[in-house]
Amino acid sequence: GRSVDIENTGRGELTIQYQWGAPFMAGGWKVAKSHVVQRDETYHLQRPDNAFYHQRIVVINNGASR
Repeated sequence: GRSVDIENTGRGELTIQYQWGAPFMAGGWKVAKSHVVQRDETYHLQRPDNAFYHQRIVVINNGASR
């Protein structure tokens, strides 16, 4: 598999999603893992190698801290 460290250096929290999909599948991308990364936190994401499916990591900014 592959390892990715995602560090949140911003003021708000981030949502990290590991998604997979297949060209022949209807319905688009499916979320396999989701994690909220707090400010000044590092998240270690381990994902499998799989040549059969397309894979992507999506980072969503949840906004500034209050």
